[in-house]
Amino acid sequence: MYYKYTILIIFLCSCFSCKNDSDDKLIYALKNAGNNSSELQKVLDHYKGNTLKLKAAHFLIENMPYQNYYESKKYDQYKKLLRPIMLETGLPDYLAFKVLTKRLGNLSESDFHLKNDTETITADYLIKNIDLAFKTWEEQPWGKYISFESFCQDILPYRIGKESIEDWRELYYNYFQSILDSLQTDDSPLTACQLIYDEITKLDWAFTQDLTGPHIGGKSLFEQRLGNCREYSNYMLYAMRAVGICGGIDLILQNPNDSYQHHYWNYMTDSTGEEIMFELYKIRPEKNTKDTTRLRAKIYRSKPFIQKESLPILFPNESLPKLLNSPFIIDVSEKYFPNSHVSISVDSKYVSSKLLYLCIFDNSTWTPITATPIKNNKAYFNGIEANIVYCPCLYDNGYIQPVTNPFLYKGNGEVYFFNPDTTQKREALLTRKFYIRPSFTDSDKPVIYGGEFQAANNKQFKKPITLYTITEEPTLRYKEISVNCPQPFKYIRYQSPDSSFCSMAEIEFYAKDSSKLEGKVIGTEGSFQNLLKYDKITAFDGDPITCYWSRSRGNPWIGLELEKPEVIKKIRYLCYNDDNEIREGDLYELFYFDVNKGFISLGKQYGNRKQALLFKNTPDNAILWLKDYTRGKEERIFTYENNKQVWW
Repeated sequence: MYYKYTILIIFLCSCFSCKNDSDDKLIYALKNAGNNSSELQKVLDHYKGNTLKLKAAHFLIENMPYQNYYESKKYDQYKKLLRPIMLETGLPDYLAFKVLTKRLGNLSESDFHLKNDTETITADYLIKNIDLAFKTWEEQPWGKYISFESFCQDILPYRIGKESIEDWRELYYNYFQSILDSLQTDDSPLTACQLIYDEITKLDWAFTQDLTGPHIGGKSLFEQRLGNCREYSNYMLYAMRAVGICGGIDLILQNPNDSYQHHYWNYMTDSTGEEIMFELYKIRPEKNTKDTTRLRAKIYRSKPFIQKESLPILFPNESLPKLLNSPFIIDVSEKYFPNSHVSISVDSKYVSSKLLYLCIFDNSTWTPITATPIKNNKAYFNGIEANIVYCPCLYDNGYIQPVTNPFLYKGNGEVYFFNPDTTQKREALLTRKFYIRPSFTDSDKPVIYGGEFQAANNKQFKKPITLYTITEEPTLRYKEISVNCPQPFKYIRYQSPDSSFCSMAEIEFYAKDSSKLEGKVIGTEGSFQNLLKYDKITAFDGDPITCYWSRSRGNPWIGLELEKPEVIKKIRYLCYNDDNEIREGDLYELFYFDVNKGFISLGKQYGNRKQALLFKNTPDNAILWLKDYTRGKEERIFTYENNKQVWW
């Protein structure tokens, strides 16, 4: 949408620090301001007697021609109303967003208007921002550790991304400085950062993935505390800048084992110069902290100013993929993965190409996440994470051409290439199309141990007969149970154990003639947040992705009132799940990858009741991909090793 830079812009990017003022850049900025140039000139005139603040003003103004934001009255209404609706109605974010969409209409590109800072910023705003930034730098006990250049890059900026210009600095300073007053003689910015972190994590947050527009402005974010990991990191950075702590935002462009793009977190710079990463509501800023819960592959640093080390500046004549075509991000992977490198040989037939890209799979295609020059038929990549499958590719205006088969990076420069061997084929029994997320085996694991399937001939289930007691741990697959009880019953139910939300996605009861029994749904009244999405009827709707969740923990139960008493011969149930097991009736196709032909089909099959697909012609040592044509979007590449799917 933006990021179309001219030769003039690249030339003007020669000044990247407070030390190297450029008359050409300043002249260009004033010219770009048009009728607003007088406001910028007021700032320069105001600081004529203060050399350091004048340099800071030059630095901000010279970078302004490349500072843009999107203005949208409708988006402002979304930001203002989404949190109140979520709090007042108790609706989850996606339903609250639907309420707003119905009320305000869908957001579209025509609702956003691009503005440039030089054309709209006022002298009063800029002067206030500069003065407050200097105040914190000069007053904080750790300010003596911060150079002027670091001050300009990390504390002075008035914006983070493409958010509207808002008066935020004093608001954050007044709130968080009062918390730091307890430090007294402690001059550690890390201690200060920890106090701010602890305070913010006490505050409630309206988490939403649906508000995907431009960054929320600093003042609006302070008032609303709304958004996802991007807004978490922005909020923290506003607070850090306001109290004079150096730091910023790091991110990944594409999750290496999922379809999601972008994940953000913060880092801060200690008085020793050490950079310490942390993430709001997850990882507290501490020395030697690492995020071991997420694969990242390559890590970038976001800055408010054009970076000379960014790919668009280093390779101005290259047609870069959208994810990499930002002059405001730089690769900092070596800070996270030091001494981690890969050398790739490139066939001489690709000698005309300047860059080689490393790609990761995003659930449907290879996505470029970094690039490096090809020199003497070699491409050398630094700072890549181990235990991830990468595919070296060329890129040309949206077309991706692999130059080798994918490889697993094992660390210490060691790689293993998945070169499919079509002379050695094996049977592959496949049960899933996507890996099991850790949450499904940990925090989201439903409580079913001790739950009972019961039957009675009275609606109150007085003296019920227990047909089956669950003694196994929950899985994401259907469980089928044979029942040996000759007595017919009119009422049948699942009685969940103590401290359970029930968490049943599907329950099926079968008669002695193997027919599926139907009846009136009965059970504990109410559901989580009284949402129909979690009502007891969902456990009998034939859809494994919908799930009953009771209003509160306890012993909720759900069942059927049959038209007449029936003998129960079989029970089939499914707990809360991710719908990534093989699904009966869905159409699947298995592919393997070959560098010369891309993904090659190994045939199509329909899912069966056993929730397993058997393919008899699977090449050895191949990257595989199982695609579901019927539903869903979560799909991952995998290998088949020791009769198991190994996910990458």
